[in-house]
This record gives sequence, structure tokens and C-alpha cells, in this order.
Amino acid sequence: MRAAVVQLQVGPDVKENLATASRLVREAAAAGATLIALPETLDFRGEDEDVASIKSDIPGPVSSEFADLARELSVWLQAGSIHENIPDQKRTYNTAILFNPEGNMVARYRKLHLYDVQIEGRVDAKESNSIAPGHDIITADIDGVVYNENGAQLNF
Repeated sequence: MRAAVVQLQVGPDVKENLATASRLVREAAAAGATLIALPETLDFRGEDEDVASIKSDIPGPVSSEFADLARELSVWLQAGSIHENIPDQKRTYNTAILFNPEGNMVARYRKLHLYDVQIEGRVDAKESNSIAPGHDIITADIDGVVYNENGAQLNF
């Protein structure tokens, strides 16, 4: 299995972010990758108060776009993470989704440990202002190899 890790500059324009991610996934597949991983929060980076307006259901338009891409390219696609809608809440889940080469969602991981750091005069970042923590540790079998949510291979 040839793997590719894709990085991109994410901003506040969801359509532009998804178009860039799609293009880079296509380039990775054309270069022979059969497992492609995208970055965290690939759909949106911006102000906390704007997160509620861009959140997406799963399944929904954003996840369906990646499912279709995995199927079209016949690759394993770890769709970074997107802002998953939580009904009746302003906050979202920071959710990573894994699609198999048939385009089926085989794993969904909601980020457990949020980035909340406050160092007076230096850093004031509270991911928990706009993101709700997940509750489950997730593993996925990719062609007979089991990986955990951090990408580490598990040996049984």
C-alpha cells in the first residue's frame, strides 16, 4: 500500500477548501497512492462564531463529496476532519471519516482531546468554545491492517 499525506492551507471559504482538497487527492492517486489522508478541519478555518454556519451533517454534502471521490479513484480516503453538525447545538464535532475504495464510510472518529491552551500574554486558544468532544476510541481495518485514530498500527 502506498500512502500519501496531503496538506493544504485551509481558510474560511468551504467550497475553495474542498476544491483544493479534491485536486490534491486526485494528484496523490495519480502518483499511485492507495491510502490518502487529509488534514484536520479541512473544511474551514476561521472565527469560532462562524463555525455554526458551516457545519455539515454526516452523511451530508461534504462527506458525500469525499465518498464519491474515494469511489471514483478507488482509494482509501481518510477525509481529514470536518465540522460535523450536532443537532440543536452551536458547537460541532471535529470528525474524521474513513472511506473505503467503494466509497463506503468504514469509520468515524470524533476528536476526543480538544486543544484548550491559555498562557497569559502568549496564547489563548479554546477549541472547546466551538467544538464538542467525542467519546469513543475508533479503530479501522484497512486491507487487513488495523489502525487507531492516531494512525498508529496496532498489532494483535
